[in-house]
Order: sequence, then C-alpha cells, then structure tokens
Amino acid sequence: LHNFRGYNGEVRIPIHHDLTAFIGRNDVGKSSILDALAIFFDSSLVKFDTSDLCVYAGDKVVRIGCVFDDLPDFLTLDATSTTNLKDEYLLNKDGDLEIHKCFDCSSKSPKPRIVACALHPTADGYADLLQLKISDLKRRLEEKGVDSDGVDQRSNPSMRKALWNSCSDLQLAPTEIELNKEDAKRIWEQL
Repeated sequence: LHNFRGYNGEVRIPIHHDLTAFIGRNDVGKSSILDALAIFFDSSLVKFDTSDLCVYAGDKVVRIGCVFDDLPDFLTLDATSTTNLKDEYLLNKDGDLEIHKCFDCSSKSPKPRIVACALHPTADGYADLLQLKISDLKRRLEEKGVDSDGVDQRSNPSMRKALWNSCSDLQLAPTEIELNKEDAKRIWEQL
C-alpha cells in the first residue's frame, strides 16, 4: 500500500499461504488492508474514492499492489497465441508477478492505471514490444533485421520472442509495464 488511507508512504504487508491474521487495536488500519484487497480484486463491495488518499501523503497517487508467486504455466491470448509471464518479461527480480493499481487523486474520478513491476528489457527498440500491434511488430522485425523464418507472424508473442532473442543485451531493469494497452491488456485480462 502507498498513501492509502492511514498508510502514509509505502507499507508492505506479508500475506502467507497458510494463515494470515490481522491483530491490533481499533483504528489502526486492519479494515483498510481488507478494503484495499477488495479494491485491487474489483469487488463490488468497495470502490476506490479520492478520499482514500492519505491526508499526510506527499503526492496524489495511491498504489495498491499485490505480489503473486503461484503463477500459471502459460496464458492463451487467442487461438494461435500462447505465452508465459517469464517469456514476456513480466516477472520481478524475485521471479514473482507484481501488479499495482495506481490511482491519481488529482483527477476527480481516478481510473486505475494497472502496471506490472517487472525486470523488463529497456534496450532501445525492445522495451515497448508489449505495447505494439501486430503490424508494428512485423515492421519492427524488418527494422531490426530479424530472420522471420519459423516466426508465426499471426502471433504477437512469437514475434516478441524472436525480437527479444535477437538482441545481445536487452538491458533488463526494474520497469513499470502498462497493462492497460494492446497485448499487455490481453495478458492482464487472462490473469
């Protein structure tokens, strides 16, 4: 949590597989944690409101994030496209999926910006592949001189993989990948 209600700055709350209990006196934020999870998972019971911004926040952005270590082996994006989170460079430095929903409270009705915090390529021409349409990926294959024999040009994951494999140094770095656009949005929908 970042700047959510009584949580000023960033606070990490470990939730374990077997059992997690929240114990504390009244008004210390136990219910806020559960409400944040409800907002993250789009529950109809709790909706985000600009009043959820911590009154002591130094900025106007509220972040609600979750880190997942129990991941699917593959994702099916459409009839011809399967992929996985590792091949799409959507895992963090620990090999986990870390998703944040960010709400800019300077807006009257903030919509969540959904990002994956991942160890992702930052090399020029390789950082934006998840945001490209199929025609743009085909063009990028040509621009980078990638041999497209054996590359399914109907499949965005196939073309991205060929491009990333052609680069000698992807310059992997912690990056926020927008999951609201193009194929990244399709990946988010499958998750």
